[in-house]
Amino acid sequence: MGIYRLFVLLCMLMFLFFIATFILYRPITLLHKGELVHDEGSMAHSIHSFIPRTKTQVVLMTFRRSGSTFTGELFGNNPRSFYLFEPLHFLRHFGKRPMDPTYIKNISRSTLEAILSCQFNRMPFRTLWYHDFPDYMCFYGDALRSTSFCSFSHLPLSTIYNEMSKKCKQSDLVAIKTIRLFKIRYLERFAANSENNLKVIHLVRDPRGTIFSNKRYFKNSVKNITTLANDLCTFIENTRERVEYKSIWSEDRYMELKYEELSLNPLKVAKRIYDFIGFSLPSEVEFWIRNNTNVTNVSNGSMVVAKNSKTVPFAWRQSMDFQDVLSVQSMCSSVMVKMGYRLLDNEEDLRNSQIELIH
Repeated sequence: MGIYRLFVLLCMLMFLFFIATFILYRPITLLHKGELVHDEGSMAHSIHSFIPRTKTQVVLMTFRRSGSTFTGELFGNNPRSFYLFEPLHFLRHFGKRPMDPTYIKNISRSTLEAILSCQFNRMPFRTLWYHDFPDYMCFYGDALRSTSFCSFSHLPLSTIYNEMSKKCKQSDLVAIKTIRLFKIRYLERFAANSENNLKVIHLVRDPRGTIFSNKRYFKNSVKNITTLANDLCTFIENTRERVEYKSIWSEDRYMELKYEELSLNPLKVAKRIYDFIGFSLPSEVEFWIRNNTNVTNVSNGSMVVAKNSKTVPFAWRQSMDFQDVLSVQSMCSSVMVKMGYRLLDNEEDLRNSQIELIH
């Protein structure tokens, strides 16, 4: 009996020694920005000792011909960003027949929420979304180009979407650029979820420049400048009112960005944008800015990103008919004044590039 008790005692001592050794000599870990940072002796690869960092979601929303293709490249050239160019493009098919606005709202919201959550298999109309995606959209964003989605393979859609979801989840941020989100409230359910880190950038441009560009590139569809100007400025006004009314759109979640300011000081404003979303400006994006914002010999295509950024946004002043300027101002004067755009009374001031139009 004495030998048995001695054996049990030795076992208990060995167990206590093991516990004490583990507690006193295990690797020290520190919590840093949502991650566990191990010292050199720790098992940094252990999945059980890793707390995933919160992913940031960015939505760049605007009206067409307001500089969003150029602005979106600030995310498309970030190697740690999963960037999607116009993921709501497929909604154009629903505009060909009368549809319940609530139905369209639900489709838009569900699509955006699935993408921002990196759950592509949960999108509505997955087949339509895939086949509608124009070829050129795969030119924007390195992360998307590297997937089977842009390889035009014959893999099952479920396989392609699983791959996209995986690629999306591996990125530090998922970014969307869209000209088809006309109600910021569609994002409020997603923003209200404490697990999400949504940042909305509302890109605005002088309405006169936006309308001129629309008339120039969409001649057949722009029948009435006054109607288009009313649609544009109602969209801007409603967004600003919603942001002011809903506390969820605080300064750390919503940002109004003037295209002209980005064009005049691309590097400075790009740093401000990245500061807003909680990141440092990547060197790859800085390199892209330095090589694509001072180009003098560029194409006249509708979605050019290489340009002389300081002159292109204001080129409309030398070509726009002054009567068109007055028509836009008649619809947009109130919101233009609120945004800090100067109204024009005569054609001489319009053509004089020395007169600044932004207060």
